[in-house]
Amino acid sequence: MALGKKDIFEPSKGKKEKSKPEKKEPQEVFKRHTYYLKQSLTDKVDGYAYWERYSKSEVVNTALEEFFKDKKVKPLPEDRK
Repeated sequence: MALGKKDIFEPSKGKKEKSKPEKKEPQEVFKRHTYYLKQSLTDKVDGYAYWERYSKSEVVNTALEEFFKDKKVKPLPEDRK
């Protein structure tokens, strides 16, 4: 190996102790759906997700959470679920 280059597969000499991850609250369940959106909106979602390093799902979920933040929505009737 050339001088000054580090082998990325070689374990590092300084061992760091791994801390135990904090217990997290149960995450909300995700469900796959298909929605038809305007091309201009999908382009914006794709661009924002790419440049800000988010997944497209994160962008859409954040936008919808923000939209519904101060709205009251009645649940669907049982026969419509």
